[in-house]
Amino acid sequence: MKSIVFQLSVPPDTPPDDALFLAGNFNDWIPDDERFRFEPTADGRYRLQFVPASPEKAVLECKVTRGKWSTAECAPTGRPMPNRRMDATPENTVHELKVNAWMDRMPKRASSAEIHVLHTAGHAVLLTGK
Repeated sequence: MKSIVFQLSVPPDTPPDDALFLAGNFNDWIPDDERFRFEPTADGRYRLQFVPASPEKAVLECKVTRGKWSTAECAPTGRPMPNRRMDATPENTVHELKVNAWMDRMPKRASSAEIHVLHTAGHAVLLTGK
């Protein structure tokens, strides 16, 4: 079977020393599998090439991580995003990926347990953190 190539672009706040990995249905979703580690390229992007082990997995599902699920890619809003799905047949062997944001690089939001109602006056409610 032909090899698949991934070209990856990442956001500017990506820590430069962090390793980038592809985890998916082809490697049991291991977030730091060295066999699926991206290599930096001269143009500032990253590249990964591999031959799928199983031809019956013509549809790849995957996510980009920085080695842990807590440092995986997410939507620009900070919410988890669905798995990427792509055709891995010989006609579709080059895939451009773009990470919009990382889970651990998003601003921390207060949970409902951290918000306290101090005063209600008519329709106005004053909320504070701890």
